[in-house]
Amino acid sequence: MFSMVFKKKDLSFLDYGLLNWEMLSDEQKMVYEFLRHISGVITYKELGERFGFHQRKIAYLVKINPFVYVVPCHRVIAKNSIGGYQFSIELKKELLDFEKNI
Repeated sequence: MFSMVFKKKDLSFLDYGLLNWEMLSDEQKMVYEFLRHISGVITYKELGERFGFHQRKIAYLVKINPFVYVVPCHRVIAKNSIGGYQFSIELKKELLDFEKNI
């Protein structure tokens, strides 16, 4: 499945019907839905400005993302660094490097 995500293949089969989006807050739904459709990186600050949230709130929402296969939270970075990642910063770097090369 990761290769499908990285190659930006159609993942519509993983849409709302199979994922329990109802358990999410409205803020999570807005941010995650946006992230599902980005193909590059965005900063915590840029994402926060888009939705009127502080960048720390965005960092928290990204950190608690329960759908990492579908919501590519690793694409959210800090202004001057790669930022954090719920699994490891090394994995985040590897994912971003991999995506650059496909």
